[in-house]
Amino acid sequence: MFSSLIAVWLIFIVTIVFINKTLIRTSTMAAVMAFGIVIYGIAGFGLNVELSTNVFWKYITFFIFTLWTLLISSYAYSLLSRNFHIIHFSNPINRFGIGTWIAGTSICTLLFHEQYAQYLTVSIAMVGFELVLWMVYVLFCIKSFLEIKRNGKQHVHGIILLSTVSTQSVVITLNTVVDDVPFTLNLAMIIVGLCFYFISVWYMVQRYMLYSWKIEKDWIVTNCILHGALSITGVACFLTGDVSHSVLLTIWIGTTIVFLLVETVEVTRLIKRIKIYGIKQGLFLYDQTHWSRIFTFGMYYTFTAYVIQISPFAHVQMNILKIGLPILLLLLGIEFVIFISHLVNKLQQKYKQADQINKKKTM
Repeated sequence: MFSSLIAVWLIFIVTIVFINKTLIRTSTMAAVMAFGIVIYGIAGFGLNVELSTNVFWKYITFFIFTLWTLLISSYAYSLLSRNFHIIHFSNPINRFGIGTWIAGTSICTLLFHEQYAQYLTVSIAMVGFELVLWMVYVLFCIKSFLEIKRNGKQHVHGIILLSTVSTQSVVITLNTVVDDVPFTLNLAMIIVGLCFYFISVWYMVQRYMLYSWKIEKDWIVTNCILHGALSITGVACFLTGDVSHSVLLTIWIGTTIVFLLVETVEVTRLIKRIKIYGIKQGLFLYDQTHWSRIFTFGMYYTFTAYVIQISPFAHVQMNILKIGLPILLLLLGIEFVIFISHLVNKLQQKYKQADQINKKKTM
């Protein structure tokens, strides 16, 4: 009975999307990534909640699954309505945003598998969907990297690192849902993800060394994926069980260094933006890229929570987890409020436009 109700609800969501012809931006799935990693990392490690037996988290997981269904339905509609190319594919930089679809599917699958283990067939089907989507996405990434190489790197930013994030997210999902993943498959995918990482970093270094830029305008929030991509690589390595403790600790130390460097730049940028644009425009203006910061923070938190089990720096990492918990929850709460405010403003504008059109018709 419960499964039937879920199916009816999801069909209703898909129908609403298609009836309203809903088209959304490519990287909107980053919201699912952010919410998902906070639940997976914070609830599982920070709050020490047993996710599989906690009813509240089951409802939260169902909300995230519903949001994922809504977004995937919109992307499917863009394909069927022949809007896919112009919205998601034509721009080689924006094309990397499709990686959020894979990473979002990954975190959604992990939560669904944890909360609704009895529906293993659904989890496996989602893994299959994610794997097929990733194989297509890899071709998109290669095409995009080649186009950027030809056309210049002045518009490059951290979104291209989603090539790494998506790849390692597949490794994580496979090793969580599927038993006995071959060592060669794990190794090959992790290496592919690392290759994407080093290519992306090289392109970003060229962008900021060869072209003029201002920190308040040209340093993009998605650059925080510089450390987020390393964090998710570390988690993937840990979950495969094929990587030595010394290598995992080396990855964690490297990730921490990159985290500190990038976030120092972020704080400098924030101060500069507040001075120029004021607090509201400089700090509380909605941008979908802000979800990527929450995801990368959550990923670093999760990686630290895994590594602490085998680390000689456990006392330092325990402090990071204690401090990180309220920070992550605060960031998620603030971003959610900003998003709701943005949504309300958009709806108000839409109704005003509709009202003006109706008034003109009655004149």
